[in-house]
Amino acid sequence: MKKKIIVFLLIAIVLFINNKEQFNNNSNKYQIKTYIDGKLAMELPKSSDGVKFKKALCTNGTATFDSSSWRLEVKDLTKDAICTIEFENSTEKNFNEFLKGKQCTAEEIKTDEGAKDCLVNENGYRYEGSDPNNYVMFNNELWRVIGVFNTTLSDGLTKQDLVKLIRYEPISGLAWNANMKNTWNDSPLKSKLNNEYLNSQDSLCNIGKEITRNCKFSAIGIKQGAKEKIENVTWNLKGYNKYTCDITVDVMYNNERLLNGLIPEGGSATGTGKVGLMYASDYGYAVLANSCNRTINLNSYSKQECGGNNWLYKDGNTYTLAPLAGSSNVTGIGFDGSLAQTSSHVSFDILPTIYLKSNVKYMSGTGTYFNPFIIN
Repeated sequence: MKKKIIVFLLIAIVLFINNKEQFNNNSNKYQIKTYIDGKLAMELPKSSDGVKFKKALCTNGTATFDSSSWRLEVKDLTKDAICTIEFENSTEKNFNEFLKGKQCTAEEIKTDEGAKDCLVNENGYRYEGSDPNNYVMFNNELWRVIGVFNTTLSDGLTKQDLVKLIRYEPISGLAWNANMKNTWNDSPLKSKLNNEYLNSQDSLCNIGKEITRNCKFSAIGIKQGAKEKIENVTWNLKGYNKYTCDITVDVMYNNERLLNGLIPEGGSATGTGKVGLMYASDYGYAVLANSCNRTINLNSYSKQECGGNNWLYKDGNTYTLAPLAGSSNVTGIGFDGSLAQTSSHVSFDILPTIYLKSNVKYMSGTGTYFNPFIIN
């Protein structure tokens, strides 16, 4: 990944040398540089700045740093000596900023292997490919990062860059709306996810029209510590027409959000909540563009070309959030990897999807299955 490093002008740094004489970098004899997390700093940080000493080196001479007195001492410097002192930030980074730092361009990503640790700016910072390193431990279970998106909060006005997560293991056999409607705000599933599931309370769930089963949300629901990390946001509820998903992912993305998107009868353009489902466009963008050209329509995402190279493909029927206006149908991901219309009252897999609050911190981990991101 290519990173741009902003270089700042170096200002005076007071040091102690051979005879403890103080000097600054106005001297023509020595060059002193201070770095924090690999970036040239404007001044020597204070002990209260939340950084820790890493190392100090001089090209012609020696340097030692005393953390207790927060003082660098150098000796035996020659005229052309260059001394470097390095610090690293000891405070945790916000998870959204940590992930945005992994951005790569589409030109840099040609294979799945090259995309494993990268996010691509494609209508949001997204993980793409068959199995990127986007695993995260959340709610004491594995989830995965869809990406980082400039998201409208539930007040309808405030926007923040939020990390979007999706549960790794699906909840099997639930109906999108057992009342045979495709208006999400009126869906019993939305209510279950934002009440019983969000509060770990067992409940009867619809698996079809007038057919229910007991959902053991006390075991698989959101626990209190995780619940506090979830943001209440505005979800986009527009979709496409009633006949087909014969559109590209770019068109679907715009339809979900912009004026040309269609609203089901009796429905709304948006809704608020803490738990939802992935957008149809989330699925479309999750496959690496180099593996699945963005001119391919979503209903032609074959298992070989697109679905099979898409980390969101679960080898089963899975619901998305997008409705098909003019009908009671919604969009779902089929066994073949394509996006297709399906009745809203049938039993499909559900992958709960949430947005983390912007102040959630990255703690550790590389994002692999065996070493997932740890957040707090």
